[in-house]
Amino acid sequence: MRIRLGLVLLALSDFTAFAIDAPEFEWDVVSPTPYLQYHKCYETFMCARLQLPLDWLNDTDDRVVAIAVIKLAALVSEDHPSFGGSIFTNPGGPGGSGVDFMRQGGHLLRDLVDKPGERHYEIISFDPRGISNSWPVANCFPNSILNRDAFAFESRGNGGIEIGPAALSYAFALNDALSRRCEAVDHGANANVMAYMGTASVARDMVAMVDEVEKLRKRTVEHLDSSHLMDEKQYRLGLHDLNGANKDQIDLPRLQYIGFSYGTILGNYFASMFPGRVGRVVLDGVCNADDYANGPVSYPRYGSVFSETLAARQAY
Repeated sequence: MRIRLGLVLLALSDFTAFAIDAPEFEWDVVSPTPYLQYHKCYETFMCARLQLPLDWLNDTDDRVVAIAVIKLAALVSEDHPSFGGSIFTNPGGPGGSGVDFMRQGGHLLRDLVDKPGERHYEIISFDPRGISNSWPVANCFPNSILNRDAFAFESRGNGGIEIGPAALSYAFALNDALSRRCEAVDHGANANVMAYMGTASVARDMVAMVDEVEKLRKRTVEHLDSSHLMDEKQYRLGLHDLNGANKDQIDLPRLQYIGFSYGTILGNYFASMFPGRVGRVVLDGVCNADDYANGPVSYPRYGSVFSETLAARQAY
């Protein structure tokens, strides 16, 4: 069973290599809302655009993002005894499209986690802020597809970093140039979204999505008022003490999650920032979260290019 699980998860993590045959969905015709409002999409899915703050740390900033959310409903109704709730998933990247991942592998993932007749789950994913169908889109080449393709081919032609110090230095130089270009265009229509695309912001978005899923479920299944939920801003900023008395007073919705590759970084961030909001988490293809967050202290072997690029990334 363990071997079968590993093979299926490996297949899911590499689904981006396959084409998508289902008809397209016009995301722009769906108005973003501060609550989940699903619309039928891609034949067998439901889609929504959830409006959230651009800057979670600034109450006076009224700028927003619209997160593209996609759901594959469970095989049973939400009030059925075997309904197991929602499982969120992220395909990795950073920058992988959860919408594309679900269209390609959502049904397989649901078949994997379900226990027919005993437990059935709905699967939810999303395009992280700045990515693909979410708005605004982080676009470092807004007016030139040719330049974008040229950068991609140049990066691929450089080969893997294991080739040697020269390839590593050149790769960092390329990414330094990309960072500078991205910084130069991150304004106006882009709403400076790149400055707010960090993993911590995406983790806060996930808390919001978990809460909105719960609110929608209470409205549709129990027809109850969700005003008893504590202030969203507090616990999305991690300001609420979930280890004290409040933990016994408030039953907060918890995340069920399967993350692949960079999705394991996101899962680790979420668990570290919101330990009281974690249900069950599966991390497959685990990345080094400490290295991702802090980076190496120095790599003098590869010269100043590495140091300058690292400094640029940390500042960015």
